[in-house]
Amino acid sequence: MMSSAACAYNIDTQTTQFTPSLPYYEAVEYKTLPVPISGGSDNINAVLVGTTSDGIVIACRGTLPPAADLPSMLDWVQDVFFSMPRSVNGLPGKVHSGFYMALNSVWEPLLKEVSRQLEAAGPETKLYITGHSKGGGMASILAMLLYNESGLLNLKNPPQVFTFASPKPGDAGFAQVYDVNITQESYENYLDLVPFLPPSDSTIRFFAKIPLIGDYFKKAEGWNYVPVGKRCYIEKSGRVMPVTPPLDDFRIGEIVFKFVRDDLKAVLDAHCHLCKSTDCAGGYMRGACQGEVCNK
Repeated sequence: MMSSAACAYNIDTQTTQFTPSLPYYEAVEYKTLPVPISGGSDNINAVLVGTTSDGIVIACRGTLPPAADLPSMLDWVQDVFFSMPRSVNGLPGKVHSGFYMALNSVWEPLLKEVSRQLEAAGPETKLYITGHSKGGGMASILAMLLYNESGLLNLKNPPQVFTFASPKPGDAGFAQVYDVNITQESYENYLDLVPFLPPSDSTIRFFAKIPLIGDYFKKAEGWNYVPVGKRCYIEKSGRVMPVTPPLDDFRIGEIVFKFVRDDLKAVLDAHCHLCKSTDCAGGYMRGACQGEVCNK
């Protein structure tokens, strides 16, 4: 799933075509070339739908990372992750309006392609949904939308979701219904700020006193966004462990310390979805894939 999420970034915003990239494409083992679907202004929203030996995988493309400076990071955080929750017909509670709008821009061709591949693969075929960053938030909302279409799609089992560096997709009302019906594993890397966005009121209190960025966090007070699924934390060493409230507080403290020390690069590197390199810490690949992709 991590490799599928990485592959989704290879949908070109200009041509809307998908170009396989190694080692990620090879690791997924698609049976045929997956189908890219793009939409929205400048094709900013995209999903990749492909059939593997495990089932049909839908990978939602995330956002491109910001530059390693504070103004760029603030723009990225505000534009992508600070979006008011909204009610949507057919969905419980309230969901992130930006992620829902992104899905809505590709919904009709996406539903058609998923239906086509499910019909070709057979009614017992499993459906997996994944995504990194913004793609993770989209993946959770998409799972609920497709769950509602189970009859139309002839789905025998609910979609299974795996997200990486995902922001929160909705409020407590959404999460309560979602967690009863959908199985999700959410991976969150050491020093990655994005899984804490949009911020809870407790997170806002941690960042409120930091110049500039504190004002951005205060704008989200009272939105009541909460995470969904089983949360898995990737330590600096690559070991994966369950998330607990005390661990969350400790992690936020570490991130705040990096901001205070003006070490933004460490925070940005922690969000990277690729194998370790000079430009990427590689934490998500190391934790989720345990060396089965990057070290081949």
